[in-house]
Amino acid sequence: LRSPELSVDEAVNSSMTLLDLREDQNRVAAEYLTGRAAMLKQSLDRCFMTLRKKVGLESEHVLLEGAGLKGADGVAGAKPLSPSSDQAELERPESVKLRTACIRATDNYVPQLCDAVEGFQKLQDFRSAAGDGQATTTSIDDTILLSFVELRVKDVCEQISEVVKEKCPPAQVLVSCMHFLRDCFKRLHDMVPRLLTKLFMDFMSRTALSAMKAIFRAASAHLVAELCRLHEQCKRLQESKDSGLDDVLEEIAKTEQSLLMHGFQALVDCQPLLHLLGSDRPSCQQLMRGLHDQLITFFSAFVVTCDTYIWREPPSTRNHKTSLPFANDDGISMQLNEAANLDWSGLFGLALVRIGRHLEVKAINKVWAVANELFVNGETIDCALQPPPPGVVTATRQAAEAMITRYVMVSGQRLAHFFRNSVQSRNWMTVREPRDPRLVVEMVLKEVQAFSAQLSRILGDQQKVSTGHQRRTLSRYKSGMELEMERLWAKKIIVFGNIPFNRNRALVGILRIAFKALYEYMRDETFSKFGLQQIQVDCAFLCEAARDFVAAEDASVLESLLDEVVNSASQRCNDPELMELQKVETICDEKKKKMTSVKFE
Repeated sequence: LRSPELSVDEAVNSSMTLLDLREDQNRVAAEYLTGRAAMLKQSLDRCFMTLRKKVGLESEHVLLEGAGLKGADGVAGAKPLSPSSDQAELERPESVKLRTACIRATDNYVPQLCDAVEGFQKLQDFRSAAGDGQATTTSIDDTILLSFVELRVKDVCEQISEVVKEKCPPAQVLVSCMHFLRDCFKRLHDMVPRLLTKLFMDFMSRTALSAMKAIFRAASAHLVAELCRLHEQCKRLQESKDSGLDDVLEEIAKTEQSLLMHGFQALVDCQPLLHLLGSDRPSCQQLMRGLHDQLITFFSAFVVTCDTYIWREPPSTRNHKTSLPFANDDGISMQLNEAANLDWSGLFGLALVRIGRHLEVKAINKVWAVANELFVNGETIDCALQPPPPGVVTATRQAAEAMITRYVMVSGQRLAHFFRNSVQSRNWMTVREPRDPRLVVEMVLKEVQAFSAQLSRILGDQQKVSTGHQRRTLSRYKSGMELEMERLWAKKIIVFGNIPFNRNRALVGILRIAFKALYEYMRDETFSKFGLQQIQVDCAFLCEAARDFVAAEDASVLESLLDEVVNSASQRCNDPELMELQKVETICDEKKKKMTSVKFE
């Protein structure tokens, strides 16, 4: 009886003979089922072994059409596809593979399983003549049959699930195949209805969740790929002399639209999965919970991409600040590796800030609303999705905040690099009496003008035109106490910190880093009297120009930093004599008139 080579009829006849010989009934039944399990395992291996090797798929193409697997037309309530799109979905390799798996299972494995169960029922109904001439009914434990059926059905379902997990076909093809498989178990369902109903509902629910995860994994991969494409466009536009910020804004708008369309398309692709679950409310509610998690995963892909680009450690699986179950990035690892290898682009960084802000303020809630429209039908699903968790919004905001902070740091370091080269490449003991601010000052201000333009256009925070501008009066007398207080204040200024989403604070952060670096570079030099006066003129002009870019109260903070630069140079000067303040003002005014290439007002 244990041999898998016996046919069902042979195994049943042998079992009946043993029962006639008064063998233990439950032992005979167990031996019978052990042999049938071995037979079914061989059958299942034959069905799926060649499938895993991708052998025989083409030869079964004709069988697929004859089996009633017609894509969307076989899905009750599904939206019909156009003939061309329907055929294209059916001919995709993953569709052919799943349909082939279903055909092989239902043509070979399922009939043998049904025969085995019917053979067991014959044993249960078998009557042997008792020694006293009276008929006795054998009594075999029913639970061993139910256990046998459960394991054998789970075996085939597991094999089908592996095919789906390898690469999920379109949802409508998947639903059609699952319905076909379910219908082929009708004969077995008539024998053990309650068990088959439970097993198949669990299988359908798992399959729907697995397919939904695959669909959103693909959408997340597309999201990351769109952001990488945007980086390429931003880099091209930044290097092009003919393109302006309007072109960058257009590319950002295209990318935002593409990101949302990938989210909407994933929702549309998932909608047919409801037909797998029918009217089973618990399974439908479970699918909705899965949808909620997948939407979080989709938007988390943006956060993870930002973190990867700037090499920031992403939030943990359960970050106490965000309370967000972050996406497992296994499905988008290739795209994230591409994002990690992208070089820095200031325009791209600001583009991510803009996209992140739009996601936070509007887009996330919009996608959730569309999901409710598509999935809440008032019958099996009568309650809306849970709203977006605060964590996903907070994480998106934090990613955008980290990006603008990185933009400020890199931009500030760029200006600091200019200052370093200009300071370290000069012999400050042989400097002549200053007549103008140095060239590096003009270079820095041109960069600041460019940063201001980028921040204004991409953040949508235009610089306010100054009216009644009151310039700094260099000749105003400051007491020793005031100067000391400014020095202490300058030393306590936090140079590196989080930057809010506005042009003014970002520019203040950039200049704060640059001026602090200039102060540090003073510590390594020795100055003559004219070298000190040159630093004095440079700082006076920088301070005056900074007032045209930032608010008055922020300009005062920057003034303190620049005063500290002059003070540091004075302490390292052999003959510390500052230039007359009136003369410094005159030099700054003349230079300002010459700089026609930089707009201060």
